[in-house]
Amino acid sequence: MLDTPEAVKKKLKRAFCEPGKVEDNGVLAFVKHVVFSLFDTFQVNRKEANGGNLIYKEYQSLESDFVEMRLHPGDLKLAVEKYLNRLLDPIREVFKDPKLKKLTDSAYPPLNKKGKVVTSGDNDINPSLLDIRVGKIVEINKHPDADSLYVSQVDLGEPTGATRTVVSGLAQLVPREQLEGRLVVVLANLKPAKMRGIESKGMILC
Repeated sequence: MLDTPEAVKKKLKRAFCEPGKVEDNGVLAFVKHVVFSLFDTFQVNRKEANGGNLIYKEYQSLESDFVEMRLHPGDLKLAVEKYLNRLLDPIREVFKDPKLKKLTDSAYPPLNKKGKVVTSGDNDINPSLLDIRVGKIVEINKHPDADSLYVSQVDLGEPTGATRTVVSGLAQLVPREQLEGRLVVVLANLKPAKMRGIESKGMILC
């Protein structure tokens, strides 16, 4: 979830996406289950010489074009890269915080050429400290002082039955009605922080 744009491009380039084949096609599966659940349309940018741009309002039309070879895997991957980075950018921004960066560096340590973890001698943070839970957004509204933020009440299954207030930067990415009632992944043990005057007690990851 914290891959750089360069890493996203590299992984998509290697991703299996055989022309005309739907089975075991992870790129198509991502578009179907993630992109179309978050966005109203999916746009594939192409040169005029290659037929021009394509705009899909529902997945089945895209799959049909792919099966009939009217949509090339390379063009599909470039479009998925764009949408994936749109989803990851707000998360990357939040994780620029030095404390979170240190935590994620510990959770995802670098590997050497043999695939073994490169140790730095700093072992005071354990990856198990990441309290990641699945919750349900039971209420969501625009932040009164920030057009780019939502204020959500998330049910994380707390023993008391109380919901958690979480402020997220999804307002310019996902319509409110598409998020209300949805299951989301939440980093639940961040230190509470005020975002434009409202205390947020977690972070919605996806």
